Amino acid sequence: MFVNKVRISNLSLVSQIVIINLFVIFISFILFGLYNFYSLSSSLDIEKKTQNLINFNNKIVNSISNNAIKFPFYSTSDEIFLIQKNKLELEPYAASKIIEGFKNSESEIKLYDTKLNLVIGSKAFKLNKITESNLDEKLLPKKINFNYSDKILNFWHLYNKKRFKKILVPYSNETIKISEVIKSKSTKVIYYTDENNSILIKTFSPIIKNNNIYGVSVIVEPLSNVDNIIEDLSSNLFNNLLLTILIVFLVSIFYARSVVNPIKRLSYIASQYRKKNITETSNYIFPARGDEIGNLSNNLRIMSNELIAKINELERFASDVSHELKNPLASIKSANEILKNNANHENKKKLIDIIDKDSARINRLITDISNYTRNKADLEKKIDKKEINVKELLNDLIENYGYLSKVKNKKINFEANFTIDKILIISDYEKITQVICAILDNAISFSPENSKILVSCEKINSYILIRIIDQGIGVSPDFSEKIFDRFYKDRNENNYEHSGLGLNIARQTAEYYGGSVYLENKKIKGFKGACFVIKLPLKDK
Repeated sequence: MFVNKVRISNLSLVSQIVIINLFVIFISFILFGLYNFYSLSSSLDIEKKTQNLINFNNKIVNSISNNAIKFPFYSTSDEIFLIQKNKLELEPYAASKIIEGFKNSESEIKLYDTKLNLVIGSKAFKLNKITESNLDEKLLPKKINFNYSDKILNFWHLYNKKRFKKILVPYSNETIKISEVIKSKSTKVIYYTDENNSILIKTFSPIIKNNNIYGVSVIVEPLSNVDNIIEDLSSNLFNNLLLTILIVFLVSIFYARSVVNPIKRLSYIASQYRKKNITETSNYIFPARGDEIGNLSNNLRIMSNELIAKINELERFASDVSHELKNPLASIKSANEILKNNANHENKKKLIDIIDKDSARINRLITDISNYTRNKADLEKKIDKKEINVKELLNDLIENYGYLSKVKNKKINFEANFTIDKILIISDYEKITQVICAILDNAISFSPENSKILVSCEKINSYILIRIIDQGIGVSPDFSEKIFDRFYKDRNENNYEHSGLGLNIARQTAEYYGGSVYLENKKIKGFKGACFVIKLPLKDK
């Protein structure tokens, strides 16, 4: 049940289109973003990056060792005087030229002497003299001016920080690591993060010549190039947009077909009605959806079933009417033929009585059929309902039916047993009166002279039960439902007085207003006849 409630087909078509397109765009960007992120992550090889950085640093160290380890000199005027000493020294000017030739946009190169002084750096060359370095200075990545790029980079850096957390070390003063390199004369590598969580690789390589160490080359480089990441993401964004548009287009085509196909099916079913192929349409499966198409399908299905039911009902009704009219017509025809053959006076009178009786029967049958069809037509119309006091209605009807001398020449008395002072229902006054009168007429017809009819009324839950009990011969339990069939008659006497439509009309009308009419197997002292119950819904409080 819950799954059916949340199905997208339960929403309107406009909502479906918007939701599907937004969902496809969202999923596409997520998938493409994850794919790009995975591609960038897979291409990030920290071991290869570290080895390349070490090799790069070794090239710088070898070049400095071969070309920048010299005896000290100074210049006066235009002449250069070489000062002889016992040992070689690192020559800053020559080293700066070498570093300038190796510098790139990603790396920062620093050169320290054995006294832990900064000799040169690729970002700020010190050519005049050896300066004391600010060893606590950190590298800051280039600021990106786009907010969305910053968010992507922050996520990227945090992801890598978590990924390589086992090899990351807290940032510390470079002098400690430089001292270790000078002491061990070996290359060192550390990994750490800056204040923006970007992972940096720092390599320390000793500058050695003739087995003597003259300084340390320090290269710092980010694990991933920020500009390359932004460039890759920007270039992929356009491709992702094109792919998303393509996917939305394909999904829209698929969705359009899912909308058009049920409409085509409904159109075909409607065309079969137009072609009067009613029997074929009963085998069709109508689209079951919760949107406008589903509502249209459901309404068309209901109309289809109602139309088929009405056609079948009309066919049965025509057959029943034909059957009911055949008997009196056949009787009249037979009597008429006998009269033509000069029947004697006594037989002639009997034959005329038969013709009069059957003619009256046909006239009554036609009247009842007219009332039956008019009642069905009225029930299909929208009738204004109003408040009805059932107790007052019953009292009025009992008073009217009290003049029994005018009805079948029977002397019948009515007894009322109402346990409630005021009983209100919401219904059509004329139709409810018609229902009660039909049951009263039926009770009077089958009640012997000088008998009583009991009319009682009680409230049970949200319904009012009106019981009408006579002192007639009653109805067998085997026929408790059959007596409500159209044109049904099981009356040993006075059979000609009824068409068999009264009880059928009464039940049909009561059911239309949410109630029912049925025969109850209930015996009350002094009343052994049929007990008919009219059940009607009470007015809501």
